[in-house]
Amino acid sequence: MGSQEELTGLNCHYYRALLDAAELASLEGDGSRQAEWLRKAETVKQSINERLWSEARGAYVHGRIGDRLTGQLAVHDSVLAAYAGVAPSERINRSLDTLFGTPSPDIIQIGTPYFYFFYLQALRRAERHQEALDATRQAYGRMLGAGATTWWEHLGGYASLSHGWGSAPSFDLPAYVLGVQPTEPAFAAFRVEPQPADLEWAKGVIPTVRGDVQVEWRRDGAKFELRVNVPMEARVELSVPAVSLEATRLTGDRPAEHSDFQNGRARYWVTGPGFFQVDSILSASNAKRSDPCFFFQLADFDTNRSGPGRPEIWVMDADGRNQKVLVADVKVVPDRASWQPVR
Repeated sequence: MGSQEELTGLNCHYYRALLDAAELASLEGDGSRQAEWLRKAETVKQSINERLWSEARGAYVHGRIGDRLTGQLAVHDSVLAAYAGVAPSERINRSLDTLFGTPSPDIIQIGTPYFYFFYLQALRRAERHQEALDATRQAYGRMLGAGATTWWEHLGGYASLSHGWGSAPSFDLPAYVLGVQPTEPAFAAFRVEPQPADLEWAKGVIPTVRGDVQVEWRRDGAKFELRVNVPMEARVELSVPAVSLEATRLTGDRPAEHSDFQNGRARYWVTGPGFFQVDSILSASNAKRSDPCFFFQLADFDTNRSGPGRPEIWVMDADGRNQKVLVADVKVVPDRASWQPVR
């Protein structure tokens, strides 16, 4: 490594180190150092994007000396830019497509399990959850298929057969498939936001310094169910895929303190300890009247449209279509507001 060479990967790690240092300074109440390290981090981020991105190749390059780009194009530099939070979303997706979609044969690819941690994080940052699961199956499925009971140092099973740097799924699966991630130190607050991809269910226990958090979710057709047992006092965000907030239901030991709906997910904020369950409908057009949380909020209904002997209610569903349902099929949920009758 020449002393004058600007390296993408090294500077991405430096950027993350500055952010981590700033967070530690904040926890210590040192606002001056926090501000200094955040300023340095922003300068590094801007420089990487200005000097180490190749518009022609659609990816971050290995390095630069003066006006000359250096090194062979490799997936590692763009993956690290995504992982570190340096790359904007458009560049993350473009570089992933360039390097992993139909890659040129001269592009250096991932060679060992070590780098799968960064690759999976890059895919998660880009919301490419199915690709992350597929990459895990492809790489680590080879280990399991060869009889592995621990994570290997190399995919081929030579060298160390129990190696810390090969353990990317041990972080990725609990954090994204189960969806449990701390949002404050020591799990004083945490989020449960499963990303199902093509899976139908998952369950597990997340050990924390304040107790074991039990999580289970299941998808059945258009229905999704999340069950969480919180053993300690903590602020918890529960997030599930849904067609709308009105097509969800929270039950449990305590009511929600707040709820909202953004980007195809319903969110509830609760406080533990306690047991909580969120049911949701993933697609109103595929839901059945027998589904336990196919809800309608009714302020009134049009009796003029009712048939003889069997009153009917016309409502507008979450996809904007008029639906006719029998009174016997309707489950009224008083605290829901957006399922309204058609007048």
